[in-house]
Amino acid sequence: MQFIGFTGLIVISLSFIAASPSHSQADLFVTDRASPLKPITLKLSPSMKFKGSVQVSGRFLAVQHQYDKQVPYLQLIFYPDSRSAELLPRLEGDKPVKEVQISNPEQAALMLLDPDTLEKLRRKELPSVTLRATAVIHAYEIAVVCDQRWYMADVVSASTLQDVAGSAEKGRIGCG
Repeated sequence: MQFIGFTGLIVISLSFIAASPSHSQADLFVTDRASPLKPITLKLSPSMKFKGSVQVSGRFLAVQHQYDKQVPYLQLIFYPDSRSAELLPRLEGDKPVKEVQISNPEQAALMLLDPDTLEKLRRKELPSVTLRATAVIHAYEIAVVCDQRWYMADVVSASTLQDVAGSAEKGRIGCG
């Protein structure tokens, strides 16, 4: 066994670093079609943010929850159709995006739901509401929380494609 010494360790370490594959911006995320959403941040630490807007279609689920049984809040989830999912960035190796949490649920709900339906949802006369719609989203973001991948975006504009229907779906809260 031969002693390498401190200088030898540095040279070996630098050689290892130089031989390691580097990750470019394109290596971090993929889309199945060209997307107008472009990365702002290059690392998923704590999240990867994108600039630009994109029109998507799919199903929206609105659920009225209560935090700590006192503070009510609206959760709005977007489930993209397969064509729209092709436009949404995801980390390389991940399956296409199936669910996007809407970051501005109150404003988006005003664009998607009529006032009467929204009021029924808030009073819990309807446990949840589902509808098909086309929307323009921006401020898209990928994050990892509780070892789960989360996709988030703001809705800028929306138009409903199908009548709103009451639903018994509950959405996903927290890390569960």
